[in-house]
Amino acid sequence: MASRRRFKVTNRFFALLLTVVLLSLGIRWIQGFVAQRGLEREMEALQADLDATRGRAAQLEAEVSEMRSDAYVERKAREELGLVKPGEERYQVVPAQEDESATESR
Repeated sequence: MASRRRFKVTNRFFALLLTVVLLSLGIRWIQGFVAQRGLEREMEALQADLDATRGRAAQLEAEVSEMRSDAYVERKAREELGLVKPGEERYQVVPAQEDESATESR
């Protein structure tokens, strides 16, 4: 009969097993740390975007409230539509055009 060699559990085996376990735990810890840092950076970028968006929203709200005021409506009616209040007269300055026959004789 062939003699079978029996596997013995020695201190060396336990040291090797402990080393493998510690290495795998260390690798998992490092992976978790790297993932956490990536998420923190992403969160900071999203927070900056949110702050910029809130600032823009506040600016737009200010513009809307200005546009709802009577003074804004009156100014736009005068500037863009040429409207006047009753009793006021509107004057419009028209640029002078040179006579074409006068410019040809020069």
